[in-house]
Amino acid sequence: MSAANNAYGKRNLFLILFKKIVYLIFRGVKSLFKKRQGPGTIVLYRTSSQEEFSDYLSKLTWFIPDEDQLANTVMVCDAVYGLSKPSPYLSEVAPPPNAPKVKLVNDPEVKVLLTNSSIILLTHFRDIFNLNVLKNIGKIEIVDPYFFSYVESITWQNLFFNAMSSDQVTYYREFSLANFKQMSKDLGTKNSAVCFVTGPSFDTYKQYDLSSFDLKIICNSVVKNEEFLEYVGGADILAFADPVFHFGPSKYAASFREQMVKIVKKYHCYVFVPIKALPLILKEVAGLEHLFIGIDYVKKGFNFPSAENLSIKDNGNVLTNLMLPLSSVFATSIYIFGADGRNKSESYFWNHSKSAQFGDLMETAFQTHPSFFRDRVYTEYYDQHCKTVEELLQFGRDRGKDYHTITPSFIPALTGIKTDDYNR
Repeated sequence: MSAANNAYGKRNLFLILFKKIVYLIFRGVKSLFKKRQGPGTIVLYRTSSQEEFSDYLSKLTWFIPDEDQLANTVMVCDAVYGLSKPSPYLSEVAPPPNAPKVKLVNDPEVKVLLTNSSIILLTHFRDIFNLNVLKNIGKIEIVDPYFFSYVESITWQNLFFNAMSSDQVTYYREFSLANFKQMSKDLGTKNSAVCFVTGPSFDTYKQYDLSSFDLKIICNSVVKNEEFLEYVGGADILAFADPVFHFGPSKYAASFREQMVKIVKKYHCYVFVPIKALPLILKEVAGLEHLFIGIDYVKKGFNFPSAENLSIKDNGNVLTNLMLPLSSVFATSIYIFGADGRNKSESYFWNHSKSAQFGDLMETAFQTHPSFFRDRVYTEYYDQHCKTVEELLQFGRDRGKDYHTITPSFIPALTGIKTDDYNR
């Protein structure tokens, strides 16, 4: 199946279910064994070709933004490979000299390395049946891009944070809390907020008067549309959280980050990201660190973030994860713009704005993370999203908030709260 077919083609529901069961079994067995504690050696097991070696070297260099930790990382390889450029869909990241280390798979030291490591990154899931690997199942993290769904992408995103010491974790939490407190002072209490999302109706923004909102929140690749940002007078908050499109090693993600930095510099908006991805972004934003806030993703009930509880419920979408909870912290009346939802005839998550998307680079994301697209059942994702929107809006209403949508939407919870007050 081609990369594009992984994203847009017919779903093999039986195979997706089978892979999900395999993953759940793996996760269950892993939980029975002692996991690594704190920092230590990271072992990538294994690369079996020159192309794999170059690609994983580039990925390790991006996802481990600390030379000391990278120097304490070992790549286990089937043969000796030279330095060469990674695949054309990856953003090139040059590794520091002599890091990470390299060991051949038949080296007797590999067995000891696996035993003494803190994390084992498995590049081919079938290697789980290697006895030396299986004995260390409690430390295994899967980065096989063909394994299952989001597993590879989220494992890479969280790798560096998960390898930190408790003191380092505390530092990033306190750093985020201090920035959140400063933001709360800067923004104060607002009457109205608007959340700009990237559905097709986003491109109709000139048909609306959007100048009167007290708080403007944007997300994701809205940063690409500089004309829109000029039209609405910039943004107060930017939120993004996708392991593929925002924190990944593809050329799409790299272009997003470059444009994101440009917009943050121009408008000095505060930026919210998952706490575990914060270290990856901070290395890209020198001089702007005071604007970045990492937020905890938890499984328990809905929460509007506060200094006492800087967390949100993880539900898989930037609107419900970050934008609506954040807007509900600062404003009483919250408006949504560009949340079209999904037409039943669509073959992807949903359609997107053409002016707020790096469309020419989508193929690089498809190539970098094939299972992320191949194994997503978009109808299931959308049904859950619609349910979450409904529940979150009710959670806010119970706390004195009111919600409206400015643009049309297929999302049932939004269809009945459309307002025409901002039409030109």
